[in-house]
Amino acid sequence: MDKKKEVAKKLLVLGFTPSHRGYRMLITSIMLALDDITLLDSVTYILYPEVAKRYNTTTDAVERNIRFAIKQAWSNGLAENWTKEFGQYPAKAPSNAYFISMIAEILSLGLAIALI
Repeated sequence: MDKKKEVAKKLLVLGFTPSHRGYRMLITSIMLALDDITLLDSVTYILYPEVAKRYNTTTDAVERNIRFAIKQAWSNGLAENWTKEFGQYPAKAPSNAYFISMIAEILSLGLAIALI
């Protein structure tokens, strides 16, 4: 299965809604991180600008749209799926950088990991 399908499948299982612009930006962010993990060293100054360029928008809009998508998915209450992927259901929505890095790591390893 191709990388984009794997990323989208993982996000859909976690309750993300494709109708949000942040969903598409999140897929792009994760795919870029999978191609070059060093982008995660500076999400704000390297990753977001690259995504913004691809969507012809600002880095602030990228950050806001991704944050909104994560909060929406987290609040959808698919706790069992989040627990399966992250080892626990977070008490609050995870940060953009944490979420992107965890999903990229999970996909790069090809397995779901539990953080205990």
